[in-house]
Amino acid sequence: MLAIYLYKEGARTLRITSEKDEISLGTRADSDIQLEGRDVAARHCKLVVRPAGIFLVREAGELKVNGKPLDKSTPLYSTDKVFVGNYTFMTETLSRAPDANEEKLLLDIAAGDDASRMVYADWLEENGDLRRAEFLRCQETLRSLQSDDPDTRMTFVEQSRRLRQLAVVVDLEWRMRVARAPVEGCNVHVRFDFKCPKQWSDLVETENPDVRFCGLCRQQVFYCTTIPEARQHAWRGSCVAVDIANERSKHDLERPPPMVGMIAPR
Repeated sequence: MLAIYLYKEGARTLRITSEKDEISLGTRADSDIQLEGRDVAARHCKLVVRPAGIFLVREAGELKVNGKPLDKSTPLYSTDKVFVGNYTFMTETLSRAPDANEEKLLLDIAAGDDASRMVYADWLEENGDLRRAEFLRCQETLRSLQSDDPDTRMTFVEQSRRLRQLAVVVDLEWRMRVARAPVEGCNVHVRFDFKCPKQWSDLVETENPDVRFCGLCRQQVFYCTTIPEARQHAWRGSCVAVDIANERSKHDLERPPPMVGMIAPR
């Protein structure tokens, strides 16, 4: 099964799942995913699902992958961002559903039982899921390091890079359940002496997997798969947690400084 995470500027991410081998995107009413806008063609592109992976095929109109124009077709990976008009989307192949034992461990993690994370990592390793096991352990290693400590700085950078690499090969839905992403944007509602102390894992789950509730500032927190999506929420004053697969830069969620206008000549 394929999951498509579709984001339009100013709106929430829409999660669409499909078991079809080909998924069409465009403005036509019979498109599998109908889009809107002058920059979207009737049959703009299609996703082709094969045993070898997911492929994006351009059919008409402008299409960009990670900011670069696409002429014909390309394989897609889970961190690739596709741009169609005002839309951005990402794809991933959904993995197996958790069994009863795994679901209990995930629920323990959601309840704030940090010790369950390493128990879960051991369970995953015993069941052959080495990438997810490493992802969990890598998160816990990063938690014990300080990015501004000269003695651990290199280890922090290496572990951060490795965590992003692993994020490419484990599905987003699972990452969202175990994420330790820091909460950002809280200073709109609550002034802390330092940055917000909360992480995604500290928050209360809601009926939406990408929205949790913070009891400290009494606000919803949105889990964002892309920087543009996180920026839109942050600019509206919402708290966010950004998926680890994104490359980050300083102040990347802040509004740019206002342009200083030229003084008209007298």
